[in-house]
Amino acid sequence: MADVNENSSPSNNSVFAMLKEKKIDTVLWILRFLTLIFGVLYVLPLTGNQQICYQRALMAGALTHFLRLRQRLGGVRFNMQFLQEMFLEDSCHYLLFCFIFWGSHPITMALMPIFLFALLHWTSFTIQILNVRENNVIANLNESTLARILNNFVSKYSQTCLQIIACCEIFLMPAVVIMIFSGKSNFLIPFIYYRFLTLRYMSRRNPSTRQAFGQLRFAVEQTVNKPACPQILRNLAYKLINIICRMAPN
Repeated sequence: MADVNENSSPSNNSVFAMLKEKKIDTVLWILRFLTLIFGVLYVLPLTGNQQICYQRALMAGALTHFLRLRQRLGGVRFNMQFLQEMFLEDSCHYLLFCFIFWGSHPITMALMPIFLFALLHWTSFTIQILNVRENNVIANLNESTLARILNNFVSKYSQTCLQIIACCEIFLMPAVVIMIFSGKSNFLIPFIYYRFLTLRYMSRRNPSTRQAFGQLRFAVEQTVNKPACPQILRNLAYKLINIICRMAPN
């Protein structure tokens, strides 16, 4: 028993030291976990009010991206260069995204990007914690197995998650337009969301949205160019493609 305590204590101390050293990352890890919890509670009706779970998931996401943006940019500077740098950051894009949908009628698709980003980043930091413990604990099989499972998940499904996120970003545009006619959305939201979508299209760190637009265009053109496709649908598809291309930022 004494040996177990001697082995476990240094590992716990190492984890606490890491969490203390990476204070902001630790807070982000907790906020992302809350995003996951509230996202699951929204999808699974385990609580009485799904609207509250929806809003709390978005609020946790907004706090996450605010802290991440502060971590990336440092202190606030009141000049045009700072604003330009801020709008280039993915965290700024998703801070705007959370505010767009926080006060709207709940849309499950709107939670998908927030949930999947939280899942990927929470998993990555959890792996770091497990690796610190594993390096300080002799033959801890359970933690080693969990770290391996999480590593496999990140390596295998990161790109898939990013593709799903990009598709959700794109298909939310027509969704919010349709919601106006059903009285579930403010008429300003499509214009604000269009701005968000252009920011995602120009993202420096994550080209998934731009790639998804290209893949969707290729798939539509391939489908409408088949002989079985009616000419009227082909013409409509190409007109829609031309409109979207003109709206895309240069």
